[in-house]
Amino acid sequence: MKTSRSIVADQSKRNFLKVGGVGLGSVALTGGLAGLLLTQTACAVKDVAFYVSTIVGALGELKPLLPGAAGTIAKAVTVANDFLAAYKAGQFANAKVALKGLVDLLSQIANDVGISSNPTVKIIFALASVAIHTIASLIMANAPAASMAGVTSAEQAMVERMANPATLNAIFVASKP
Repeated sequence: MKTSRSIVADQSKRNFLKVGGVGLGSVALTGGLAGLLLTQTACAVKDVAFYVSTIVGALGELKPLLPGAAGTIAKAVTVANDFLAAYKAGQFANAKVALKGLVDLLSQIANDVGISSNPTVKIIFALASVAIHTIASLIMANAPAASMAGVTSAEQAMVERMANPATLNAIFVASKP
């Protein structure tokens, strides 16, 4: 008597971990920043919280390294959280204003304390920068045109520059291991 093989998928934990591990490993190897940006272009509003927490975490790491900038860092954290609240509420014009303010504060920190001599500070700024560029691309992809009333040309230009595909590609190329 011949037995037939079942075509039901093996749902054991061992097989799940093996298949899942291979899948996650290949995503990690091939994904990178470009994969992240390409797959996130149609995100829901809630997805931006990860990038804001990356920025806030990076700013938290800067505090002990740059004690002279503690006040500006605290302002930047507040602005980042204001951005998140506006973005979640669908107030994209206010979110763009807050994002520009955040970029200005980060630039102020970099200019005031100078980051060229400390590699750790450079990497922390790079992490925050990648998160900001990702947020800009999400705003460009998700913000309805009607919600942009009140956005100045400077704010719009900043978001467009940060979401520029050539800029995003340069970040990806520069961040390859």
